Amino acid sequence: MQQAQRKALETYHENLTYLANNHPTLHEKLVLLDTAISNEIYAERYALEYKSEGYFDVLEVHGGDYLYGENSIEFAQKIVDSMDFSRTNGIFEAQRFVDFSPEMPDIIDQSKLHFHNALWASIKLIEYSKKVAPRETTQMKAVYKLLFLGIGLGVHIQGVVQKMGAKILFLQENNLELFRLSLFVTNYARLAKNVKLFFSVMEDEMSLKKTFVDFLETGNNYNLYLKQISLTREYEKDLFRYQSYVMNQDHIMYPYSAYLLRYIDSPRYVAAGHPFVNVSHLHIDTYLSSKPLLFLFSGPSTAKNIEWIKQNKDRFIIVTALSTCRYLSREGIKPDVLIHIDPESEGSLQLIDGMDREFFENILCLFASNTNENVVNRFSPDQIYFIQQSGNYKHGFGEFSSPTVGEFAYAIFLIFGAQELYLLGIDLALDPDTLSSHSPEHPFAHTANRDDMSGELDKTLIEVPGNLRPTVPTYPMYKISINEFTRMSGLFKNTQSVYNLGDGALLEGAQPMKIGDFSLDDHPRLERLSVGKGLKDFFDSISSSEFREEDKELIRYQLKEAKKLQAIIENFKKSKFAMPSLYIDALGKFQFALSDMEKKTKSDLAEVNYYYFKVVFSYICEIFNTKELNNPKEHIDAINAILIKQLEKMSNLFITTLEGYISEDAS
Repeated sequence: MQQAQRKALETYHENLTYLANNHPTLHEKLVLLDTAISNEIYAERYALEYKSEGYFDVLEVHGGDYLYGENSIEFAQKIVDSMDFSRTNGIFEAQRFVDFSPEMPDIIDQSKLHFHNALWASIKLIEYSKKVAPRETTQMKAVYKLLFLGIGLGVHIQGVVQKMGAKILFLQENNLELFRLSLFVTNYARLAKNVKLFFSVMEDEMSLKKTFVDFLETGNNYNLYLKQISLTREYEKDLFRYQSYVMNQDHIMYPYSAYLLRYIDSPRYVAAGHPFVNVSHLHIDTYLSSKPLLFLFSGPSTAKNIEWIKQNKDRFIIVTALSTCRYLSREGIKPDVLIHIDPESEGSLQLIDGMDREFFENILCLFASNTNENVVNRFSPDQIYFIQQSGNYKHGFGEFSSPTVGEFAYAIFLIFGAQELYLLGIDLALDPDTLSSHSPEHPFAHTANRDDMSGELDKTLIEVPGNLRPTVPTYPMYKISINEFTRMSGLFKNTQSVYNLGDGALLEGAQPMKIGDFSLDDHPRLERLSVGKGLKDFFDSISSSEFREEDKELIRYQLKEAKKLQAIIENFKKSKFAMPSLYIDALGKFQFALSDMEKKTKSDLAEVNYYYFKVVFSYICEIFNTKELNNPKEHIDAINAILIKQLEKMSNLFITTLEGYISEDAS
């Protein structure tokens, strides 16, 4: 007994020293807890007990229940025994799951790049992975990354790590007092000598997200198949939260193919002499500063308040999205400004096909610079102004992008100097009463099922703070835009008055206001022709349509850097590797060289490569992490040939497209 107590104290102090040096925030929490206990400010809820059979358990002081209620060493061994190397049991996937029919790889590989073609340069590698390392029938040699959700005393951790060969751990414990007791039993300091540890102990959501994202980023080439161990059921709900963090990763939310398309399309309208508005700084005391703006977007709140909109539409400058136009046209509401940021062609055209062209006359259009030309051609050139979305090809005019059009429009008009903004339809939530997703006429409109048990992230409902009620239902993916709205408010909102009239999510920076609780008597009706002229004069004053020499020089610079990367690919193409470990090591250095990881060159193609490797490297590593894999040398040659071909495909498209913009004809 005394020996066990002495060892427990030694372990505790060794752990505290380790945490103080490596996890100071967590160490500070423990010091505060110890102080509170010592000063009798906090009464301990749990007591660590050493049983005569040679194991520790935790007693709940008031209830008398034990955490384990059995031999904790035997309990730990059961968990270790339950762990296997399959790619189906207890898996947490930190990449988007990809499935396709046998004929699709060749079709996609040979297709033209477009916005929703996220597999354009990756599907052949994924196909190879599915062929030689199918998830259903193969096993991993090791599981390099593990999630422990609920630590308890941590007695199972070392055994699981040794069995699985893990190198990176995410350790979550919501109860600080329980974690403190685990410091007496589990030697994290020694564990950390061979394993990278990420602790999430009693963290708020912001801190938890940062910890988990740091865990994902570390050793991300092994993010395809992670294993998770939930100590109790209370932690299982957190898996959806972690899946939402996975889906929010840049390379998943906006994949390499979208970046490539953005960078090759953005200069097109600069070279063609279309006007670009300057978003490099805030515009002060503009035409918009003295006019109220009403934002009408496709959330359910627009349709729910359509009669109020009809009665008051002439009191505002109306801003909307292309996706809302069909509904507004049906209701006899004509916007002043139309915004579109989706680079996809077919889906965007579907939004307006069959609509009366007269509806769009005299509407001014703000298009992201990678808007598809088929959409642009539906409008008169004198209606259109572009906003550089990414890639600095219009020198000195700034760039701006956002995941969805609602927060994009909000921020852009703050940049334009608007001072009074009313929001409807930027709900970023489902209708709390009907669970409808959009106003009528929207192509993605549907009604959610609150009882959906499919486990699919896109169908899972979560609750977020509401604008006009305590909470509202939404999808995890909508939280991306809620957070983005918060970020935009932090960047651009100062003294402007912003009112959220919708029954959707609470949006930071926008004051909740219910229609009917305020009067518009002091808002005179606006003369539409005067509004149109005022808007056009303003946009003309902050825009330029000239394809200047400094713009061309930016394209030439990107071409020069792209050709350097092309030479690196050509050199790697000649390399030969005798074994997987050497190939993986060389591939890591190759990735570093192609991705401008230190951001020294600001190469757009390097950024595309960075996001590309975030996807494909994990598939390549998992192929060689397969027990059943035979003849690894043959697979190295085959995989490298596919990889080089795809990298060449991307770089060739980038170079030839940009060269076209500065050719004699384009000039």
